[in-house]
Amino acid sequence: MVNNNINNLGETAGEYSESLIVHFRRAERLREEAVGLASIDLNARQLFDLESLLNRGFYPLVGYLDRANYESVLDSMQLSDGTVWPIPLCLDVDEKVAMSLESGQLLVLNDQEGFLLAVLTIEDVWKPDKKREALAVYGTDDATHHPGVRDFYENVGEWYVGGTLQGLSLPIHYDFTELRLTPSETHRRFTQYGWRRVLGFHTREYLHCAHRNMVLRTARAVGASIFLNPAVGLKYPGNMEHYLA
Repeated sequence: MVNNNINNLGETAGEYSESLIVHFRRAERLREEAVGLASIDLNARQLFDLESLLNRGFYPLVGYLDRANYESVLDSMQLSDGTVWPIPLCLDVDEKVAMSLESGQLLVLNDQEGFLLAVLTIEDVWKPDKKREALAVYGTDDATHHPGVRDFYENVGEWYVGGTLQGLSLPIHYDFTELRLTPSETHRRFTQYGWRRVLGFHTREYLHCAHRNMVLRTARAVGASIFLNPAVGLKYPGNMEHYLA
């Protein structure tokens, strides 16, 4: 496997696009080509990452980190071009899949039902030092002291794949569709409402009275409108389902 370490994950001014979804004519060609390409079905965690890449929630990334950027993020919380990026984001696979991949190859990414979502142009395939990554991200490599480290060791593949993405479709959701806005859709909504100053509150739990009052008081103090951005789907044992929250 060749590691050519191409730094393709930053973007210069003027190159921003609202999503990584390709033009429909390009999508048609990719679907035809995909029939003969290797493919993998992503798990729920991987689908969340892919969706945030495709809809530019993970701007300025245009794909999964290659090895050079991965190493740079672990060392300095920056991409190799100096852009701040604190946590590695790579496509994890098992050893059997990794041994079948090489630089320059196209890999089809499907959802859990086999529906085609994106095509990845592979740049790097490597086996990371998971203890080093755990220490850099969680501050410890001891799985007995941190549930995130334990989950990382047990459920994340031993090999990483990096490369650029061509999206054909965002993952399909059937619940709360009117609330699932992409970053660009969110900005358009702010403009429609005439919001010039916005206070964002990121929550993965239902709001308690203290949270609600804190947000309202802060918004009034700075003269801002409120944008609640809940993260749902990956829950810890005992957490309430987001349908109920």
